[in-house]
Amino acid sequence: MRKIFISVIVLLSLVASVQAQDLSMPIDTVQPDMARPQQVEAKYNTPSESYKAERNAIRSGNRFFEQEKYHQALEEYDKALRINSGSIRGRYNKAVALLQLQSEDNKGTKSDPRVLAATIFSDLVDDAKAFDKEIAEKALYNLGNIAFNDEKYDVSIDMYKASLRVNPDNMKTRENLRLAQLKKQEQNQDNQQQQQDQQQQQDQQKEQDQQQEPQQQEQQQPQEQPMTQSAQQILQSMQNKENSTRKKVKEQETTVGRPQSDKPW
Repeated sequence: MRKIFISVIVLLSLVASVQAQDLSMPIDTVQPDMARPQQVEAKYNTPSESYKAERNAIRSGNRFFEQEKYHQALEEYDKALRINSGSIRGRYNKAVALLQLQSEDNKGTKSDPRVLAATIFSDLVDDAKAFDKEIAEKALYNLGNIAFNDEKYDVSIDMYKASLRVNPDNMKTRENLRLAQLKKQEQNQDNQQQQQDQQQQQDQQKEQDQQQEPQQQEQQQPQEQPMTQSAQQILQSMQNKENSTRKKVKEQETTVGRPQSDKPW
């Protein structure tokens, strides 16, 4: 009994010293509470004769996880979920293993494992809040991390706050919450600066358009075309005729207006 007690103390010390990224590590299932079998059945929805197989599959998956053999770990977690599809820790551990399979090649694609992991975390939160608050806290924390890495700081802040409502004493979650809030402020400032830059560019473009408009109007005015030689000859001929006509009219006016001498009687 003394050895068991010491082991429990050591285990609790290790859990207390876990760093931020380690909060997504898979954890072993708890032992069934034989004194309250109805609570165990409600918590895991597993018949007593199947619980041992479920627990062994999860432990096997954890060993593969520690060896960084994540595909084999997933197979064992899926085996546990085939035994008990409602297993809270089986679902949580599967989601954590999926996060280890993310890469730059599958990020943002249909096969992005983070998408399925986030769905699993979200789906198990209500069950975990009712029966396994430790898992609820960590699932919400991981949802906050996923959103943070996608620069969705509003969602990240909400998830960290929800995790703190389950466990207000987690200082790492508080640090991440503060970091997400700072990143959100930076994002808002960047967005405002971007909007100001766009507005400035629009104003400059409008000013340039207004300056170019008179020049365009001048270019659109019809320009006088030079007269051809033939046209010049015709015009000269018309002017000559007009001058001749004016000369005749003037001579007639002079004759009519001149006083005549009286004829002798």
